[in-house]
Amino acid sequence: MSESKLSSFLLHQEEQVIKVISVPELNTVLVQGVVQGKAESTLYAFQLPTHKALWEVSLHAHIPGWPSLQSVTEGCACFSCFPDPSLPATEGLYVYDLRKQQWTVKEKEYSFIKAEGNKLLLRKAGDEENFYLLDLSSGSINLSPRVKSMHLTKPATEGILYPYHIGEENPLYGELVAFVKEKTAHSLVGMVEYLEWKNERIVLSYYIEGQKDWDQYLLITDAATQVVWQERIDQQLKGMALDVFMIVHQQCIYVKDKNQLRIYDLS
Repeated sequence: MSESKLSSFLLHQEEQVIKVISVPELNTVLVQGVVQGKAESTLYAFQLPTHKALWEVSLHAHIPGWPSLQSVTEGCACFSCFPDPSLPATEGLYVYDLRKQQWTVKEKEYSFIKAEGNKLLLRKAGDEENFYLLDLSSGSINLSPRVKSMHLTKPATEGILYPYHIGEENPLYGELVAFVKEKTAHSLVGMVEYLEWKNERIVLSYYIEGQKDWDQYLLITDAATQVVWQERIDQQLKGMALDVFMIVHQQCIYVKDKNQLRIYDLS
């Protein structure tokens, strides 16, 4: 197995990764790290394909409450905040220009709903009847035409591949169980995340029964199904996550032990 193809970046002490978003047009990966139980949060930027740390910005210095990275559009990172981390309601709109590395919007009166190209769909505090649109180019906020339906599905981004989620009801599941057993001697449990890249690599994320709860692994094989990379990426888990990894161009991006961004070059 080749460690020369792997790059690893450790977050600040006590921080854990809660969001990873790739921005292909800027050859950048954004990572939000938080200190558990505290409103302390940092936004990190890493460069692809050279695997270099670019910059970081303290979010809690600019956003009240518990900051949350919601979306990236037109080179802008859009945030809201949780005033109370025990409640699901968010408020406020905060926009960070990734190219200029500066804040362009700080609005406490409006809350972020979703991005629509260079416009952000918003709600206004105290106004339950209307939606508003913020134009990222001009910064102006105007009343939006009546929204008849709301679709909050994850947008597809060109250049980013996410894995398929294979459960026990899927006919492929039995084949993957046998495949993992053959390559690793592991008996997997629960869902498998699976993706083929250019008929040259197979990438799998799977779970096994550990000493306590579940342990999670990442497995990468070549076109001949020979193992090129395998490692435990988390342990003592009580639940399963979705989209554990993504492939951006030829880079497999994932998180290890909740506080390390890992990038494996598949080429």
